[in-house]
Amino acid sequence: MKTKLALEKENSEDLGFAYACLIYGAISFDEFLRWAYYVIEKYEVFPDYFLKIIDLQDFHELRPMDVFGFTPVRSHTRRDMKTIMAIGFKRGIKKSEDIIRQSDSQKFITTDTRILSRFNRTFPFLLESSGFSSPS
Repeated sequence: MKTKLALEKENSEDLGFAYACLIYGAISFDEFLRWAYYVIEKYEVFPDYFLKIIDLQDFHELRPMDVFGFTPVRSHTRRDMKTIMAIGFKRGIKKSEDIIRQSDSQKFITTDTRILSRFNRTFPFLLESSGFSSPS
């Protein structure tokens, strides 16, 4: 496990990935809250805005500038975004076929295991409950 996550304005790659997973439908809002609790429990140091996150009642309250104080970095490609959406389809979280079709989900996941591995590292508490893990 990393000793420190990238959660600050200057380097917010881990926050950006978790937020992208929420926005693109790979995780639910409740799972995003679980991630915030996970970060608070597992890491000694975390930004104060995590206390704001865990007080949120629904997705519509999660406005990055109001909660984080900045917009998190999401340095991923369009293909990465599609793979994140594919994870949502495979987990049964994402329902709408806006950018990719559900039938194409497996193709994205099997050809881009890097994103699936990152998903599993970011949300290890979801592995047992979803039965969804990286290919060996």
